[in-house]
Amino acid sequence: MAAAGGTLGGVGYYAIQTAMNPCVEWNWGEAAFWGGVGTGLGALLGTGIYGGWWVGLQFGWWGPAVAGSGTVAAQQAATRGGAGPVCIGQAGVRHVVNLLRRAGEPIIRQQAYYRTSMGRAFIDIETQNFLIEVKNLANPSLSSSFREQAQKYLEISQQIGKPLQYYFTNRPPSESIIRFLRRLEILWFHIPIR
Repeated sequence: MAAAGGTLGGVGYYAIQTAMNPCVEWNWGEAAFWGGVGTGLGALLGTGIYGGWWVGLQFGWWGPAVAGSGTVAAQQAATRGGAGPVCIGQAGVRHVVNLLRRAGEPIIRQQAYYRTSMGRAFIDIETQNFLIEVKNLANPSLSSSFREQAQKYLEISQQIGKPLQYYFTNRPPSESIIRFLRRLEILWFHIPIR
């Protein structure tokens, strides 16, 4: 019973996450993985109904609680025709990755994690030769968060010896962003998604 409850809870967790995230399509392999995780945890936590119930509760109901915290993202998704900020950002990254692959630039990893003196930073794409940040913004403007992020990325660029580049995949950057990037000697490109 514990294993069965865990299986249902694991698959339920995955189903809820897939339903709540418009960027993710259903994948039977991942559903089987989460079902297996739930089965294993259910069996480990004990026999009888309690173990299965606990795992089912943890995996099956934790998802909606987390998803409920994404209400703002859901509202943004509704205003953008169903595509939330994360989906829009991922679309820009996919676009740039495809262009880089066609150009023969070896991609080492995506969402490269680094620590800097100003805190952690995730760079969208690290290739063999560059660090690349992708901006798929409807109105790119120079904000304090943009400046802070660019400073972090520049620090990483200098530490590992790879030039930093910005790719704007929706609108071109504002004049203030262009001046800012020039001052830091950061190259930028406007390659809109067609």
